[in-house]
Amino acid sequence: MDEETLKPQLMERFPGIEEDVLIQCTSMCKTFNITPEDLRYKWEALIYNSSIKDKPISFFDASCARDLQQQLQRDLAKTSQTKAKTTKTSVAKRPMRGNALGASPFAPPAGRTRTGPSVKVEPSTPSLSSHQNLSTGRPVNFSMPQDYESYRYRYMHEKLYERASILDEQIDRVAEKVLQHYKLEELADPSRVTLDEVVVVGRIVDDGDTKIGETSTLLESSRMMGSGVRVPLEFDANLKTRCASKRATGSTGVDLFPGMIVALKGKNGSGNSFVVSEILRLPPLPINSKSEAPGSLKALIACGPFTFESDLDYKPLLQVVEAARTERPDLLLLLGPFVDANHPLIKAGRVDLSPASLFRERISKHLTRLEADMPELVIVLVPSLRDLISNHVVLPQAALERDPELGLSRVCVLRDRKSFFTKPEAPSDVKWCRTLAFSRSMVSLSVQPL
Repeated sequence: MDEETLKPQLMERFPGIEEDVLIQCTSMCKTFNITPEDLRYKWEALIYNSSIKDKPISFFDASCARDLQQQLQRDLAKTSQTKAKTTKTSVAKRPMRGNALGASPFAPPAGRTRTGPSVKVEPSTPSLSSHQNLSTGRPVNFSMPQDYESYRYRYMHEKLYERASILDEQIDRVAEKVLQHYKLEELADPSRVTLDEVVVVGRIVDDGDTKIGETSTLLESSRMMGSGVRVPLEFDANLKTRCASKRATGSTGVDLFPGMIVALKGKNGSGNSFVVSEILRLPPLPINSKSEAPGSLKALIACGPFTFESDLDYKPLLQVVEAARTERPDLLLLLGPFVDANHPLIKAGRVDLSPASLFRERISKHLTRLEADMPELVIVLVPSLRDLISNHVVLPQAALERDPELGLSRVCVLRDRKSFFTKPEAPSDVKWCRTLAFSRSMVSLSVQPL
C-alpha cells in the first residue's frame, strides 16, 4: 500500500493520532509488510501482555509507537531464527497408504514440532505473531487472532483436503503413542480380512444423523493406515478394556462419541465388519515437570444473559463483579449474550437505549471500574449468536468490534474459537457452545476390565 492509502486507515484505527506518529506508523506498515488493522492488533497485544497500566488502548503517542516498533523488530528477528532452524531439519517423506505400520512413519513433521516451552502461541507469519517473550509477571496472557481480516468473512473456512489432512494427522499421532506405550510391532488396516486379532486405531463416526449405537457405529482409519475407509463395528459380548496406566483402576463402562479416537483389538473375519474384543485405553498425556510461572491460575467464568427477563438492570452481572472483587481471580471470562436479542423487553421494543448504549451503561461501566480497582485482573468477553452488539450472526462467532460506543477500555474481546488464553503450563481455548445438545450422540458400552 502507498502512503495515501495507509494514512486514512491508520487515522481510523488510531483516533487522534499526531502527524509525526502517523508518519512513523506508515513506515512500520511498509517496513514490516502489515496492514493498519494488524498494526492495531499488535498494539493491543503489546499493551494487554505488558505491565503498562496507565495508558488506555485509545491513547497512542510517540513513545507507544517506539515500543511497538521495537516489539515488531523482536518478533521479526525471532521468526527469522525459527525459519533458519527449520531449514536445517530434514523431514522424511511419509507413505500414503499401507496395510500395517511400524513406529517410525508416524513421526510428525518437524515443522509442526514445538520448539520449546517458552513459546506460548506461534503464528505462521511475523506480522501477526503475538507478544511472546515479554515478562509481565501476570499469570495469564492471550494471543491475538491470526489473519483477522480474512477470518472476519470466512471464519475458520478450510479446504476439504486441508481438513482431511489434519484429521489424518491426529489419528497418526495417536497411533504412534499407542505403538510406543503398548510396545506393539505394528497396527493393521481394519478393512482387511484377518483371521488373527490385530490392533487398529481410528476415529468413531456414525452412519447418519441419528444417535450412534452398538449396531450403528463406524471406525474411520487414516489414509495412511486404511485409505480412510469406514468399517462397521461389532462389539463382542465379552468386551474387555485395558488400562493404559498401572495406577488406573479398571472401569466397567466406556463411552463412545463421534470424533473420538480409539485403539481397538479384534478381527475382521468376514470383511464386512470389525469385531471388537478389547478396547485399549489411550496413553495419558505427559505431565509437564517444568513450571514457567509460580502459583496457580484462578479463573472466574460466567455465561449470559446477565439480566432477568423482567428487567434490564443486569443485577446478575453486578453479582459477578462483586464475586470478582471478593475472590480476586486472575482471569474473568464472560461469555455472551450480553444484549440478548431474545430478551422479552427487547423483542417487544420496550427499551429506550440502543444496544451499544445499553451495553456501555449497564456492562462496560462496571467492568471498567472493576479493572481500575484490580489492575492485575484480565477481563475477557466472548460474544454469542444472540448478541445485538455483534453483526456476525453465524457460528463460530466473531469478536466484538472495537466500537467507542461500547465503552470498552482494556477489556479483551475475543471471537469464538481460534483465540487462546495461555498460562505457561496450561494453554486454553474458548468455545461458546451448547455441549449438552450433542450428548445424544454418545453410546455407552459395558466392559470387563483386564
